Amino acid sequence: MRRRGVLRIGRDERGAALVEFSLVAPLLFGLTFGVIQYGLLLYTYNNMLNAARETAREISIGAIPAADAKTFAEPMLVGWPAPWTVAADPKVTINGADHVRMTISVPSSKAAILNLIPMPQTLTAEVVMRMEK
Repeated sequence: MRRRGVLRIGRDERGAALVEFSLVAPLLFGLTFGVIQYGLLLYTYNNMLNAARETAREISIGAIPAADAKTFAEPMLVGWPAPWTVAADPKVTINGADHVRMTISVPSSKAAILNLIPMPQTLTAEVVMRMEK
């Protein structure tokens, strides 16, 4: 009779799914939140690159002065508050031609909504475009 009780305890599998889930859950949630964070980071970088490209284009064709670059670029950036650094340098010479360099940067900790996984220090988008004459 005592032996039956021991065999029964060894074969009891109730709660096994809970134990297995508790072992797999941190990995599953870590991967899920990592994908979300890096997706938001890539979205922000793409948004910054498009804003830099559009602003550099407007400066290169003479539609706006380089001093108004920040005012022109900031409405195109993502909606959450972040300390954007916008800089335009219209006096870049490459191969004898004048170019405009547009740089937008933000601290990576402010670029994504979630801040769970280590990222680079700053996220920077830079565009160089030839000035039209």
